[in-house]
Amino acid sequence: MITSRVLTYLVVAVAGLVVLPWDTDVIPGPLPRDASQTEADAPQNAATYTREVIYFPCSGERCQAWLYMPKQGLAPGRKPPIVIAAHGLGAQKDFGLAAYGERFAAGGLASLIFDYRTFGGSDGEPRHWVSPKRHLQDWQSAFDFAVSQLGGKVDTSKVLLWGTSFGGGHALTTAANLRDNITAVVAQVPFTDGKAAFAKNVKERGYPRIARAVIAALHDMLRSAINMPAAYYPLIGEPGMTNFMGLTQDEQEAYYAKHPAKKQGGWRNLGRCRLALEASAYRPITLLPQITAPVLFAAATKDQLCPLDGVKAAVAVTPNAQLVTVDTNHFQVYSGEALEYLSEKYVEFFRQAAGLPAQVAASSSNEEQPQDVE
Repeated sequence: MITSRVLTYLVVAVAGLVVLPWDTDVIPGPLPRDASQTEADAPQNAATYTREVIYFPCSGERCQAWLYMPKQGLAPGRKPPIVIAAHGLGAQKDFGLAAYGERFAAGGLASLIFDYRTFGGSDGEPRHWVSPKRHLQDWQSAFDFAVSQLGGKVDTSKVLLWGTSFGGGHALTTAANLRDNITAVVAQVPFTDGKAAFAKNVKERGYPRIARAVIAALHDMLRSAINMPAAYYPLIGEPGMTNFMGLTQDEQEAYYAKHPAKKQGGWRNLGRCRLALEASAYRPITLLPQITAPVLFAAATKDQLCPLDGVKAAVAVTPNAQLVTVDTNHFQVYSGEALEYLSEKYVEFFRQAAGLPAQVAASSSNEEQPQDVE
């Protein structure tokens, strides 16, 4: 009789033979964590803000976060609203999110910008475990920490959510789950529908490559079942090839432009293969009608990862939504004119939702205005 243990070993052996060695895109772990200090581990004290490096508990591990506190933009004695923010697929806070913390603080908003478990300064093994389920647990933990531990510094009755790309979908889902506990949400170039993303992937990559990704995901899961190191695929790469995000040369340049020279945690361009089984079932768009807070969607007209039409579909089913667009690709929103324009819109939107007076700011006459959607 074949025991369950023997059966497990047989399944793993078959999976290994199927995936390796011919599928050279699969990279076996372990992926070591680099615990050396980087700029992301340092506190800051600037003219308009302070930044503290803190940790909060999540499912038995610790997430690292930056706590930005404003030095301006509020009436004396008033506590600032708190923005909870996180990055997208396979990304971490030192990939450009400091710019948002600084701009939120200049607008009188505190922010808690955190790394998902297994990324950046956060704990957790195996590293680079991209998972909607786990990420949403981290968002919930960040919320719980903010409202239970930061009340002495911030106004915990005014909790604002900001997420970008994959994290945009997480912010929306968290808002749907927490409903009246959330004051407002910004979803920047958000991932909203895994089903639509899967259909797009099939069209661009074909079923044979999709099948390889599914087999590699099973291979990764089975390796964990017998305590073997995780298996990884590239996070980004050429369009149509084996990776989680196929990017053109312009998109790749913009993607890496936001990365520091020394990346916290020893980041590499890798994510666990098992994401291929989870991503297609992740559909924030199905929860959007449950959101009670106002939502500002930001979309990029040249976005091939989270296309404008998909964002418009999300806006259409969100009860209290606005849309603002910029003429860039998915990754150009993190710098230059797009960063400045969108950040101004975010601060304005958050302040209004939190009941703060509008700030006086210069604006260009040719800026596109947000579109209100009934």
